[in-house]
Amino acid sequence: DNDQKTFVIFGIPLVGRIMVAALVGHLAIYLGDDLAANCEDHDFNFDILPDEFKRDKQKQLNRLSGVVDFRNQKFTTWGWKSPRAMLYLPQIMEKLRNPHLICVMRDPIASAMRNISRVQ
Repeated sequence: DNDQKTFVIFGIPLVGRIMVAALVGHLAIYLGDDLAANCEDHDFNFDILPDEFKRDKQKQLNRLSGVVDFRNQKFTTWGWKSPRAMLYLPQIMEKLRNPHLICVMRDPIASAMRNISRVQ
């Protein structure tokens, strides 16, 4: 079904992921409940997962799979923002319906110039 979509917003730090997530959210795409200012869904944020899920990859994947299954049932189109989604995304990709991956990156030349200016 073309109406069913899952959006995943990820990418390197300080490049505008929050702005992209805010725009996606304003398009009435569910990105989670009680989102903090950084628009990160607690259910998919690796950094705030309980330590037991960080240590046990299978527990982590079981938990994430359960969240995906629940949201697939509840929403036609939904998604989440997590800078570290690539840590688990390959393992849950098959559960995502019509996945749309939004990787936010910065121009590599601009990044290099910024780093050079910081060193000098």
